[in-house]
Amino acid sequence: MLLERINMLRPIGVLAGNTAKRGCHRLSCTTLLTQVFSAVALVILVGCGKGSNSTATTDSPSPSAVAPAAAQNLPIPQALANIGEYGENLYDAAQAKRWTDARAKLDQLKAAIQQSITELNKADKQRTELQRLVDSLDESITKKAQFETTRDANQVTLVGSELAASYHPKIPVEVNRLDYDGRELEIWSLAHNMAKLRDTAADIRRTWDQVKPQVESHKGTTESQTFSQLVTDVEQATTVAQYQKLAPKILDQVDKLEKVF
Repeated sequence: MLLERINMLRPIGVLAGNTAKRGCHRLSCTTLLTQVFSAVALVILVGCGKGSNSTATTDSPSPSAVAPAAAQNLPIPQALANIGEYGENLYDAAQAKRWTDARAKLDQLKAAIQQSITELNKADKQRTELQRLVDSLDESITKKAQFETTRDANQVTLVGSELAASYHPKIPVEVNRLDYDGRELEIWSLAHNMAKLRDTAADIRRTWDQVKPQVESHKGTTESQTFSQLVTDVEQATTVAQYQKLAPKILDQVDKLEKVF
């Protein structure tokens, strides 16, 4: 490219020479030659500048190379996944008053928490809550207190779901939340706490509205219709007995929602 620019200037040099031979009618030879050499220098400078820019563009990494890699859906660490599972197992054992099993599940839960210390160090809120729940469960299991044990074990499942959320699990966390809510209906029905039951019914509606489109997009139309009717039934419940009757239906249907994914 630079050679082409110099070649383009050759007529200018010839013109300058001819003008000098004619006695430099309009400009002195010295002035004209100075302008010619200045033009040559300018062309060289521009050429070098463009070449430098071209090199810089070629050597610079593309935006995709310097941008952070897209977040990958990494699998949830097994020990972290076990936190929610052991919480549910503990709930089932306490509900059936199998206290030896409940103690064993609590020991497994403690081990899972210890094995997940790296992940929990990044989640102060959940780590603190788990420690509080484990201490409470230790005491309630020793006392064989069914209500307190089932209540706290269910809270463990909720914390486990929160911890799993950042790993974008295959089954949406909202489905796990509905499972938690189904157990809440059982817990507060036994405690005859209508305020808690109404709060749980509202949470079921809110959570279902969030996850319903995902269920239907995974060809779960039938499951969606069935669960939608259950949500309406829960909203319309006015007695503890009605909530208590609906709780196992919610839990059974959540199992079917999980299979959609």
